[in-house]
Amino acid sequence: MIKKFSGAVCVSRYDNHLITNAYGFSDVSNGLLNDMYTRFNMAQGSSIFTAVVIMMLHEKGLLNLDDPIQKLLRIPLRQLDGEITVRQLLNHSSGLPKICEDDNYRMFWETRDTSKLRYNADFVPFFLTKPMRFEKGVQTELNDTNFILLALIAETVTKKPLDQLVERWIIKPSKMTETGYYTLNQLPGNTARGMMEENDEWISNIFHCEIKGNGASGAYTTCYDLCRFWRALFNEDLISKESLNEMLNNHGHGYGLGIHISNYQDKPIYLIAGERPGASMISSYAPHNGIQISVFSNNESDVQKIHDELSVDLW
Repeated sequence: MIKKFSGAVCVSRYDNHLITNAYGFSDVSNGLLNDMYTRFNMAQGSSIFTAVVIMMLHEKGLLNLDDPIQKLLRIPLRQLDGEITVRQLLNHSSGLPKICEDDNYRMFWETRDTSKLRYNADFVPFFLTKPMRFEKGVQTELNDTNFILLALIAETVTKKPLDQLVERWIIKPSKMTETGYYTLNQLPGNTARGMMEENDEWISNIFHCEIKGNGASGAYTTCYDLCRFWRALFNEDLISKESLNEMLNNHGHGYGLGIHISNYQDKPIYLIAGERPGASMISSYAPHNGIQISVFSNNESDVQKIHDELSVDLW
């Protein structure tokens, strides 16, 4: 089977959309096409929202970035190092065990009842009894566990679910009207259904992804809403300049606090990206010229390749 790109592409400069194109189907079985207002699964790209919430809690004095997790969490840590800091969760240098050791989430979800995994706390048993992968602070390794714990910290100190915090503190102020945490079995209209290849056929990803988004993954958004988020973040509508600079500081291996950092001709480029069975995305912002590039797919197309081909002429 030849895979054709299914998804949406948006290139903007500040408030002007330069390229806007949608391809393929949001719902193959019903013949519904993707368009620029289609919501796509952000996969791990949505962890940026968790990071911003944590920075907001830091600004409110409800936590410090160098607080140890044992001070903020109300769960038994067992083999986990309680001296791991919030900062080390944010920059993926904690050394915590992974939820899915080989990152093969397709196989992981096939062997579990996803309907019972709806909240951040539901994922704790999958890593709580495992040994640390490495000593905290010595290296960086992207790991969903970090952002599950960050979400639990936010929920513990505020006594509110993460999705409600994101809705109140990020989505509404940024005017992201088509963004939210939806359950796979209750998706709103014009939301892309994830598709995967299996035995030369397309199948739904409904049994291969978390049923609802969490601190590490799974929120839905549109190309246009993500443009609004980038603008709000860099206009300091969400967090202060000091907090933003803290997030954008390269803590090693091309990663800040909840955000990827790259360079083009010695100029910083900031990115969020994610991949789940039936969903992939990448979005970047170049402060030196205001260019935003977002590519979403609901059939596991190579969004990185499309993004990089666009960036050559735009950055």
